[in-house]
Amino acid sequence: GNPDLWHGQFETFGIDEGRSLKEMQIHRAVSGGRKIFIIETNFFTREAQNSLLKIFEEPTEGTHFFIFTPSAGVLLPTLKSRLIIIKRSGVDGTANVERTEELKLAKEFIAATKANRLELIKSLVEDKDKMKAIAFLDALEVCLHGSFVSSEKINAKQVAFLEELFKMKSYLGDRSASVKMILEHCALSL
Repeated sequence: GNPDLWHGQFETFGIDEGRSLKEMQIHRAVSGGRKIFIIETNFFTREAQNSLLKIFEEPTEGTHFFIFTPSAGVLLPTLKSRLIIIKRSGVDGTANVERTEELKLAKEFIAATKANRLELIKSLVEDKDKMKAIAFLDALEVCLHGSFVSSEKINAKQVAFLEELFKMKSYLGDRSASVKMILEHCALSL
């Protein structure tokens, strides 16, 4: 019931939510103290992030923003530069059991043929769960990074695939991203 505290939970934080937040933060705190905005979201659209740049750079006096998201990777570099990132315990905050399963799937995926890769990701594609897809791509990145580092020299194809992997993860943050197309692209391009 505190008028100086706002808490919003979203699957995807879009431009309309960004505009609304921008309007709310303009006003001074009712109590004369601080205003707190808490945003919990799995994804941010690029448009929403761009709309937040100015208010995060120069917020109204006494205004503080807290963003809770599973991965800072969903944020644009320009927005990240205006934030202090605090990570949860562990590499990415996920439970060890989940992480072990994801890493196991990623290792199988790397060793498999293209046809078998498509079969391995079938359940992820059918679920259409962007968070699970991102967790899988994160595990794939960890496995690939480990194998690249253990080799004597990283070649241009390995670098190109890692760059492609980063793009695929960022695409999953878009509102209309197709989990199926992104994961199938990954399976065929590795």
